[in-house]
Amino acid sequence: MELNICDFNLLLIKTYQRYKEGYISEQTAYKEAYMLNSIIKSIEVTELEARLERIEGVLQNDK
Repeated sequence: MELNICDFNLLLIKTYQRYKEGYISEQTAYKEAYMLNSIIKSIEVTELEARLERIEGVLQNDK
């Protein structure tokens, strides 16, 4: 099973909802949000890197 950015965005929203409803503390919400945002950023960088490599490949083939 592969998770994507949308999955982690939903988890981030759920963390916020759990905090607002009082199920988790501010400290726990902060830790979860930090971790989820780190994962989201990592996925974004990986996807951008792959996209850049594809673009560079196309440009190299056009030469």
